[in-house]
Amino acid sequence: MPRKPLIRRFLPPYLAISLLSVGVATFLRFQQIEPRLVTIADAWSLTVSQSLEHLLQAGQDLQLKRTISTLSLNPHMYLVAVATGNPPVVRYSSQHSYHNRPLASVLPADILPAMQRALATRQAQSSHWEYSGTLIHTYILPLTYAVSVFPPHDEQALIVIRTDLSVFDYHEELQFALETALTLIFVLVFSLLFYWLFRHYVLARLKALLSVVSAREKGNTSIRAPVEGEDEITLLSRHINQLMEHENADQQKLNAYAHEVEQQNFALATARDEAEQATRLKSEFLATMSHELRTPLHGILGFSQMLSSSTLPPQQAEYAQALHQSAESLLVLLNDILDLSKIEAGRLSLEQVPFNLRNLAQEVLQLVAPTAAQKGLELSFSYNAPELLVGDPLRLRQILLNLASNAVKFTQKGCVIIVVEGPVEPSRNPLPITLSVIDTGIGIPEDKQKLVFEKFTQAEGSTTRNFGGTGLGLAITKKLVEMMNGHIILHSRPGHGATFRVTVPLPLSPGVSGTGASHSAPVAVSPAHLSLCRVLLADDHSTNLMLATHSLEKIGVARVNIHTAVNGAKVLEFLRHNVVDVIFMDCQMPELDGFAATRAWRVIEAEQALVRTPIIALTANALSGTREQCLAAGMDDFVSKPFSLEVLKEVLLRHFKPPASAGSPAAP
Repeated sequence: MPRKPLIRRFLPPYLAISLLSVGVATFLRFQQIEPRLVTIADAWSLTVSQSLEHLLQAGQDLQLKRTISTLSLNPHMYLVAVATGNPPVVRYSSQHSYHNRPLASVLPADILPAMQRALATRQAQSSHWEYSGTLIHTYILPLTYAVSVFPPHDEQALIVIRTDLSVFDYHEELQFALETALTLIFVLVFSLLFYWLFRHYVLARLKALLSVVSAREKGNTSIRAPVEGEDEITLLSRHINQLMEHENADQQKLNAYAHEVEQQNFALATARDEAEQATRLKSEFLATMSHELRTPLHGILGFSQMLSSSTLPPQQAEYAQALHQSAESLLVLLNDILDLSKIEAGRLSLEQVPFNLRNLAQEVLQLVAPTAAQKGLELSFSYNAPELLVGDPLRLRQILLNLASNAVKFTQKGCVIIVVEGPVEPSRNPLPITLSVIDTGIGIPEDKQKLVFEKFTQAEGSTTRNFGGTGLGLAITKKLVEMMNGHIILHSRPGHGATFRVTVPLPLSPGVSGTGASHSAPVAVSPAHLSLCRVLLADDHSTNLMLATHSLEKIGVARVNIHTAVNGAKVLEFLRHNVVDVIFMDCQMPELDGFAATRAWRVIEAEQALVRTPIIALTANALSGTREQCLAAGMDDFVSKPFSLEVLKEVLLRHFKPPASAGSPAAP
């Protein structure tokens, strides 16, 4: 779109506004003519009526007649009349035909209401009406005058003055219109003259400056603005030239800086790629090591548990128990390292599910109770908070268990107290829930209290030797609390124990307010029912297959109903010719892994309209996202290795449906 010169863009609006302003002023002036004439007529009528009133009060009838006759000669005067009596009768009038006639008969009908108001209120009335193009102003003045005729009395009178406003002189208005027209002509001439001068003496030079700027925009760095004379445009040209010089210098600096930034970006991109590669390698290493460590650890824990539960000589039972405890310690360390790695990588996500906080706290109490009993410690529990809340029960349990385990570990005598507090009558949501663990242990010096939340750090070096531990528990606890938008506070003195207080916001479970909830007891399942369960175990590790087989036998599954497969292809081949009730599927297997095998079998079930067979992931991979990946592949549940017999039985009972012919469970 071509550019319009500045003057062409602003001159038409300027002229239009000028014309509009003059036109509006003229229109408003003419609109005020009639109100001004009415005001003049009111003032003139008031003066005349006061003169006539004075003559009437003085009883100078002859002078009154002469005054009315003189007024009748005025071209503006339409009617002057004096009426007396009640009803009023015209006594004196500028029109002789009105003498001795009722005043109501000589006035137009639209004036009569004004006459009646004047008689009633004894106040002057004024009105104006237009009759056939003639604007008539009427002024009525009521008065009372003394009559000296015997008997003397007061007489009422009305003075009526009607003025023809249409014959007033419009000379002033015509003069204003002429002045307005002359002003408009002057504005037009001045605007055109200004436009001509501006165009010849300003626009040409501005156009030259514009061409210089346009050439500069197109990349011509050598062009300069012309410098002529000493006026403002010349000053502008000099400034433009200076700006272009500075721009050239700045552009050179910018090019050098851009080159430097480009090199830095390349270096940063290389470093970022290396960091991402290192992160990927770290994640892959952790995933691989987690799986490879958990697989033999699963065997150690499982078989040591079986050994402990079997009949052994006392010394061998002690060895088996020590072996199991060592494996559990190794598992705790492995879990802590994996949790810390996931937190630092930002890959640890928190669940938001309903749970019972009282039950969770009591489970933690039961877990630390055996150790506390061995050390002769008193365990106390206090609960004063709503029970059904929404959050991540696994991580809350981990937080409380870390604090309670530390309290029992570092307390040689006395007690450990677990306190759960929160608003019982909640007034807001989420609720501030406080978990406190109080002990009478060795305590922590004030200058060491911040260090206990650091990784691989404890209050003193001797603590690790005396009490064991890696120093990861509190570091993980603090990070989990912060992920929940909470905070942890430590109060302690050496020799006087320690108090760890965690406060986290937790919403109430939907549809629940206050405390208390009823829970149904778990349904007991007969071992006879489990003996009927047909199970397929899929794992490429022979030790895992043997341990899983013995574990299933331990919880009541008949050995004849347990079948095994070493990869996903063998699973599909077996299922094409056999029916099972539950499948335990390892995820990482050769030829066809557990994910692909599950997806393939779900397709076969849909195509052949088969009853859905529960598939439970049984994997040593405990990294974040594994559970979701299993469920997305079509599996129904997830069990992480190593697992306990209780967990295995609970999962099996959750998905196994005994045949109807099995009958009701036998009473124990």
